[in-house]
Amino acid sequence: MTDDIARSFTLFMSSSLGFSCAGPLFGIGALILVVFFFPVVRLFSRDAEARTRRTRGLIERAFRFFIRALVVLGACGVEFHNRERLSQGGPMLILANHPTLIDVCLLVSWIPN
Repeated sequence: MTDDIARSFTLFMSSSLGFSCAGPLFGIGALILVVFFFPVVRLFSRDAEARTRRTRGLIERAFRFFIRALVVLGACGVEFHNRERLSQGGPMLILANHPTLIDVCLLVSWIPN
């Protein structure tokens, strides 16, 4: 019984720490994108279509990094099934089951373009 309580407490503390870091991590990541990366893309991409494609790629990778950081910090676990379906193209209807930042980041990080 005490092992279960200790395990639950440890899980609670690690997830609390992870979620406490999530907001600042997301904000700092957004600031880095806006200050450093987006201006470079704008400077070196004269074509609007190329600029859009590169910017979306940066956002996809940034969200993927954010999700991985949350997993490492213990804030959440991620299990993905049938991920290959997201890159098939064509019309799709994708619904997140929670209206949270994490669901949106997860979807954006794995849906191409």
